[in-house]
Amino acid sequence: MTRMKMKREVLLCIGLLALLFEFTSGSKTNHLRLNEDFQERGPEDTGEILILSAQRGLDQVDKKALKKQQQQEKKALRRERRKKKRQQRKKNPNGDIGSDGVDTPEKPSVSPSVVISMAPSAMASELPSVSVMPSATHSASPSLSMVPSSHPSVFPTIAPSVSNKPSFSPSLFPSDQPSKSPSLAPSNLPTSAPSKAPSQVPSKSPTATPSLFPTSSPTFSPSASPTGSPTYSSLPTFSPSDVPSLPPTESLVCGGLKKEERNEQVTSKLLTSFPTGLHENAHNWIVYEDKRALCPDNIFLEQRYILTVFYLDTNGSSWTRKRRWLSANDECEWFGIECNVDGFIRNIHLESNNVIGTIPDAIGSLHSLRELYLFENTLSGPFPLLPDSMFDVRLYKNNLYGLLPDSWPQKMSILQINHNKLSGPINSIYQVSTLRIVELHRNEFNGTVSAHFGSLEDLNTLTLHKNNLSGSIPDDVCALRKGLLLRETNKLSRLSADCLPSPNTPKVQCSPAFLFEEVCCTECHE
Repeated sequence: MTRMKMKREVLLCIGLLALLFEFTSGSKTNHLRLNEDFQERGPEDTGEILILSAQRGLDQVDKKALKKQQQQEKKALRRERRKKKRQQRKKNPNGDIGSDGVDTPEKPSVSPSVVISMAPSAMASELPSVSVMPSATHSASPSLSMVPSSHPSVFPTIAPSVSNKPSFSPSLFPSDQPSKSPSLAPSNLPTSAPSKAPSQVPSKSPTATPSLFPTSSPTFSPSASPTGSPTYSSLPTFSPSDVPSLPPTESLVCGGLKKEERNEQVTSKLLTSFPTGLHENAHNWIVYEDKRALCPDNIFLEQRYILTVFYLDTNGSSWTRKRRWLSANDECEWFGIECNVDGFIRNIHLESNNVIGTIPDAIGSLHSLRELYLFENTLSGPFPLLPDSMFDVRLYKNNLYGLLPDSWPQKMSILQINHNKLSGPINSIYQVSTLRIVELHRNEFNGTVSAHFGSLEDLNTLTLHKNNLSGSIPDDVCALRKGLLLRETNKLSRLSADCLPSPNTPKVQCSPAFLFEEVCCTECHE
């Protein structure tokens, strides 16, 4: 079996060499005989047929050489006759030319005509004719015709045919190069490279690579196996694929985490920072909706969550100004937010902005916050928990109610909480030795004023009027007024209380200012 196979391969190689010789030196008649041999004997005798054809080609070469020699002799004879004719014309310009000077009529031309003939030549030329209609038989080289041939070529041509229209039947073997225009019927075998334009009918076998352009209609049958790369089609297939496509790869985030893992770790990190519980809507926005999608180890995760809680608890959608809030921008770029050089929140300035609702205690976890300006809004609820970093608190003209906290930030300098509905004693405030301005008027505070307020050496303003306080202003507090009268700096310049008779005795008594025997309070109200 192996010897038969080797013999067949040797014959096939010899046949291919013979075919090459055939194409370069054979005649049209020999080509016709080659075609007839193939039709009679079949493709299994391809090697023997081609060897016989090569032998006929060698015989034809000898004939052509003899013919060429005869043609050269004829050309020499014609040149001699034309020379003789010109000489006779010079001797006898008005006379007739003898029969010896006339050329004999020629047989078929050696080269094809320049002008297209309407009928075929009586004899075959060595080169293909340029004709309006196709030849009845196959030529060795591709025809340059305007109409396609009625039969496919037995063997592929070296180069594709140059035709205005595609052939009616597919080639038996694929060509080396793709056709410039698609064929009317699909090829029996796939080409090595994809066609430049889609065919009107799908191919019987899949191509090695996907088509560059989609077919005009979907394929009727599914692919036997998935392609290496996806095909691009405008319409779906009529039948499902036998083999399912591989599942899509999931993109990783935060240095190699899946999205579900990232979400779980973000939730865990927030629960660690806020063990009493998370704000549900704020948590969902941070984990699932925030396009910034911070990673669990991001140091700004907590402050972004806190601002989200604040926005939702104070009806942020109704604020007068809310530019960039709950956007993909850095939270330091949200309206009213200022950060320090390290990126942590330093100031919240949202005064006169229609902020409604309660101040969440989560604000107390902003450990770099120094200024909280929320005055002239409609905030309600108890007094918020403040971080130790707080320096300036301005919450006046709101609807805050309840008691003051027992402890305060120790670096606070300004506390303006007037015009609210706060109640209870005020004596926890004096714990902050750095206070300069304390405005508590127009609330519902009760009790007495502690002498410890006199220890606030930097106190400049203390307003206590329009409350339910009783007793008297301690001498230690009035002593701060004495320093002002003696023209010392940083002394109490404004002190107000309900020190007018109402109706008989005042709610709060103010002692004389020592040497000057003046009233201690600078403002007395009923």
